[in-house]
Amino acid sequence: MNATLSKFIDTARWIAAFCVLITHLNDRTFTVLANIPAEHRGWGLNLWVFAYGFAHQAVVVFFVLSGFLVGGAVLNRARSGQLDMRRYFLDRTVRIYLVLIPALVLTTAFDALGRSLFPASIYQAEDAAGHFAPILLLLNLFEMQDIFVPYWGTNSALWTLSHEYWNYMTFPLLCAPLMRGLPFMARLAAFAAGLALLVVTSISGSWHLFGFGVWIAGALAILPGRPLMRSKAVALLVFLAVSVGCRLAFRFADLQQGYLGDAVDLAVALSFANLLLTLRFADSGWRVLDWRGHQALSNFSYSLYAIHMPLITFLCAAAQSLWGIGWRNVPATPAHWALAFAIMAIAVAAGWAFSRATEARTDAVRRVLTRWLEKDRTTGSLKTQAG
Repeated sequence: MNATLSKFIDTARWIAAFCVLITHLNDRTFTVLANIPAEHRGWGLNLWVFAYGFAHQAVVVFFVLSGFLVGGAVLNRARSGQLDMRRYFLDRTVRIYLVLIPALVLTTAFDALGRSLFPASIYQAEDAAGHFAPILLLLNLFEMQDIFVPYWGTNSALWTLSHEYWNYMTFPLLCAPLMRGLPFMARLAAFAAGLALLVVTSISGSWHLFGFGVWIAGALAILPGRPLMRSKAVALLVFLAVSVGCRLAFRFADLQQGYLGDAVDLAVALSFANLLLTLRFADSGWRVLDWRGHQALSNFSYSLYAIHMPLITFLCAAAQSLWGIGWRNVPATPAHWALAFAIMAIAVAAGWAFSRATEARTDAVRRVLTRWLEKDRTTGSLKTQAG
């Protein structure tokens, strides 16, 4: 990976995370545009309304990036005979669960406090929808949310993590036929296991199968020996034209109907994968990517994504209870805007602090577990030889 592509990926990760944060914050704080009086629809509000509509496109970007980074590495290692399945599954599980488990604990704590202090709010609606059934906590821990069961509590952002995790588990098994170093029957068994896993996780009719296709689009961008578009500026403009064009052309409600949403997701995914492919061969970058803050913000984007929903829900419910603003209000006064941006700042700060104890320690935890894995493997080999 060249420096331009690495810097771009850092930039794209944190921007996508902030797009999700802004959208969810808007859903909790402000009412829909149609309910806002004309005298309050200034340029600032129109800019905000435009900005908060990119959450799902941001999720598509996350999946393409994940496919490119993780799936692309799997493809390269499988073809070269260097894919260590045990090490790979360990790495991917640590990556997801080191953040997911504390995020579920934090969600449970915030939701319990919010339901106790502010029962007549979003907590009442989520309770009615069954999101606080205790069994959901266990099933979310086993990555069943949005595939077979609802998400836990108020943390609706968790719906993507199950798809991400099972993409991690499924893809290398489906790549087994490429692993020439393995016996034929072992490759066949691994491929069959991957196919069965894909069928099981897709059978409910959730977004998983389509999302897996989006993820693979990112993985395949690692393969071509030359870009489809030589100019990185043109590739970027194509992606922006598709993303912004779809944002302006369709309402969120439109994208929930039929195959239109899938078509938009696919267009965004392919244009972004094409941009990654072009940047693979870029010999220079954009100066805006040189800002060191891109990497700093990217380093806790997963943590921010994982915990922002229960936090902003609690803060909005508290503000509504204490001051009468903060829950789907018309943004009529500076106080409404000040509260919204204060909550966003708190969420970002909390995401960073949370990452220090979780996401930032991923490599250290991996090293510890890898040493244990290698020790276990060596011990097993010695026992076999002794036997």
